[in-house]
Amino acid sequence: MAEAAEKLLANKFSRQNAALGAETTKFLRAAKVLIVGLRGAGVEIAKNCLLQGVGALTLYDPKPCAVADAGANFFISEADAGAPRDAVCRPRLQELNPDAVVAVADALDEALVGAMTCVVFTDGVNRDELARWNEFCRTRTAEEFDVRGVPRTVSKPVSFVWAFCAGLCMTVFVDHGDAFEVKDADGERPIVRLVESISSETRGLVRFAVPDGVPATSPPPDSLYEFSDVAGCEAGDAAAAATLGGASLNACPGFPYAKLPGDPANSFRIGDTTSLTPYQNGGLVTERKAPSTLSFQSLGKRLVAPGSPFDSGGLAMTDYTFMGAELQVHAALIGLMEFEAKNGRLPAANDEADADAILANARAYAEACRVLNAATAGQAKAADLEVDERVCRAYARHCAVELQPVATFCGGVVAQEVVKCAGKYTPLDGFLHFSFLEALPEPPPPLQDRAARGTRYDDLAAVFGHSFVERLGGLNYFLVGSGALGCEFVKNFALCGLCRGPSGGRLTIADADRIELSNLTRQFLFREHNVGFSKAIAAAAMAVEPGPRTCANAMNSNLNVSWHV
Repeated sequence: MAEAAEKLLANKFSRQNAALGAETTKFLRAAKVLIVGLRGAGVEIAKNCLLQGVGALTLYDPKPCAVADAGANFFISEADAGAPRDAVCRPRLQELNPDAVVAVADALDEALVGAMTCVVFTDGVNRDELARWNEFCRTRTAEEFDVRGVPRTVSKPVSFVWAFCAGLCMTVFVDHGDAFEVKDADGERPIVRLVESISSETRGLVRFAVPDGVPATSPPPDSLYEFSDVAGCEAGDAAAAATLGGASLNACPGFPYAKLPGDPANSFRIGDTTSLTPYQNGGLVTERKAPSTLSFQSLGKRLVAPGSPFDSGGLAMTDYTFMGAELQVHAALIGLMEFEAKNGRLPAANDEADADAILANARAYAEACRVLNAATAGQAKAADLEVDERVCRAYARHCAVELQPVATFCGGVVAQEVVKCAGKYTPLDGFLHFSFLEALPEPPPPLQDRAARGTRYDDLAAVFGHSFVERLGGLNYFLVGSGALGCEFVKNFALCGLCRGPSGGRLTIADADRIELSNLTRQFLFREHNVGFSKAIAAAAMAVEPGPRTCANAMNSNLNVSWHV
């Protein structure tokens, strides 16, 4: 039975194993992830973590569902208003991965957080609370016993991620502690080269060729290189084997990539080969990536000194058209956090008085950074900027609004950061700020058109207006393919109110494929009971009428949808 279950899991995660590696999938199956906050971004992160095979997912968001939540959280409907978000979402998320343990936490305490592999906060901008939990996670310790049974205290940090969607802007912060090991920095396949010759010298010269169809890139110098299938190059005696590190070149540990001045192209040097038997023929050189250790800074330090998009080790560059946009969003975020600390709430949407306060806070932050840099002769490396009033006001007007497309994007980014806890790929270092302010309507719709009306579209309308939302309903879309991307598009269309009556809009889905077991790790609209059935029909049904075999809610019962198979 156990062997059959393993084969089923191998089939289910076959494509993920090919992309990320079986070791990463194994890590995720053993991982424990806590998600605090289940509005749009929180549920997107939860969905993506479960689809990627996270073994234990704990949810914490006892706040009551609001009607507006249905515009960004696909597992909340208007009928759920008043019920706790985590309790509503738990059974619906559980269906995405029946093998995982999905639980609701009764309280957010150190015992809960300390038991996790990774903690993801998506619930607001409370500076003191976030900094407290970040410090707890990065300084967590545990008691272990050595081979003699003597106890010792060792560092066991919990990976900390904070994500916040603010209208057309988004922030992600990552901290894995002071010493985080990255096993594979880029996820690229190891380089393989064909051995052509190996000289007999005190520093043997290995000449190699690039296999046909393989890019002729230079081997990374910080990796090690192992030999296999080499005929010859064997140690003649025990002394030679000890010097070499193995009975033959094939049995040796990896060699660093080293060259001497004047060495030919496509070659590198290894150790003393004079005591080995002559090289005969054949052989492969395969890259073995050397792990690296990264040191992260705390949230408190990064709030003051986020880094620069133009330097390594800090703020990632995300906008190549508006230089410095990342720092502008950072200053606006600081202004928002100060506003929340003083007022105990987020600003009201489109409230100019609240926007004035956030702008003043951002300017005070920029001035304080200038004073700090001057006092430390630049050693503090605090943020260096002039606040752009236009950007800060645009941020402030909508920072309490969560737009579904931004939440979806945020969910993908953060879930990938959770995967990186396995040491696969290089994590974000501190803050990542995105802004999509180019999408703001100019001129803005009348204030009355942006006022809340108690509907699921209130957040969307706060930015674009209810008239725009009504025009979305009249669109006619033809969606070709309802696989991984297609499922996301169906969800996005439904939650944003596209293709719905009474203005005649319609969504038509065309897909001749049938659902396979391996699809379930990427295509969240499908469940195990859908395997073998049409993708187009199943996707349409899940959007408007899921049926009795699932506890999922309809994403938007007003969506006009048809299909072709």
